[in-house]
Amino acid sequence: MIPFLQKTAQYIIAEFGDGLADLCIVLPNRRGGLFLRKYLAAEIGKISWAPTVYSIEDFMGEMSGLQEVEPLHLLFELYEVHKEIEGVNAQDFEEFLRWAPQLISDFNEVDRYMAEAGELFSTLTEARAIALWNLDGQPLTEFEKKYLRFYQSLAGYYQMLNTRLLAKNQAYQGLGFRQAATKIENNIQKLPWQHIVFA
Repeated sequence: MIPFLQKTAQYIIAEFGDGLADLCIVLPNRRGGLFLRKYLAAEIGKISWAPTVYSIEDFMGEMSGLQEVEPLHLLFELYEVHKEIEGVNAQDFEEFLRWAPQLISDFNEVDRYMAEAGELFSTLTEARAIALWNLDGQPLTEFEKKYLRFYQSLAGYYQMLNTRLLAKNQAYQGLGFRQAATKIENNIQKLPWQHIVFA
């Protein structure tokens, strides 16, 4: 059985022939790019310009024009946002680390799915308020009030984190994907390739 990437190399050579230099190939990961290059070299059998090969993450990073930040750096950026939003009520860094990675993960998913963040966080806050609603008319406890305030501040966390990162030309993966998706239509004429193949 012929491996998928070898079939892909055969297709690319048959379809694009001598125009490989004007071609971009996007694969799910970097490892696939190594094997595809090997198969392309074997199939061509002569000296030729190679196509540009990216993993999907690298391609989206290239399209966004933003530098993806390391997870630890991202935590520090979010902690600065936390201190700004919470002021004197800000938690110490150790306590913050208990929930911050999950919040970053959630922000990443919001952006990867191109969800409307403001609407999503507003709906989430309303759902939490309903869940905390006491039918017997009892007032909310201090813990419940604090919990609800946190949900009400999520949109602020999201917006402030993104503003801080974009001002430094940085992004987490989902934000980079969102930026690439919004920029690609405007920049399609500026792309250096004639064709882009997603495999």
